[in-house]
Amino acid sequence: MPGNDDFTPQSGIASFVGTHFIYTYANGWKYEWYARNERTCDYRIHHGLVGGRWVTRQAMNLVQIAPAVFKADWHEPTGTCVSLCFDTAHRFVHGTIFFPQWIAGKDGIRRRPSATRTSSPRTCTASAMPAPPIPM
Repeated sequence: MPGNDDFTPQSGIASFVGTHFIYTYANGWKYEWYARNERTCDYRIHHGLVGGRWVTRQAMNLVQIAPAVFKADWHEPTGTCVSLCFDTAHRFVHGTIFFPQWIAGKDGIRRRPSATRTSSPRTCTASAMPAPPIPM
């Protein structure tokens, strides 16, 4: 790529650590996300299917996929899978959340866990502009 001769994947992970985003999905679900370090993140769900949830030290896989573009993925104990792509230069985030059926339910209503779980995930995909980083 012209002008990116010094770019190597992972070269800017340290610059991404400490990044803080507040974003809203197209369906109105509002989230807050913080890169604690290169292996863990914290997030808060302000509004949505599991609104009110606050998670700290969530293990994640973080990679840099281009200059100023990072991708964080994790799989929660609930069975929920999350993938977020951050374009820090343009202050843009794109995320996809895969909810297990016991959370989303056939009609989208939150359910309690049961002994039988299906593998049919519900997805929510949206893009949003984050808030400016907040010093921690």
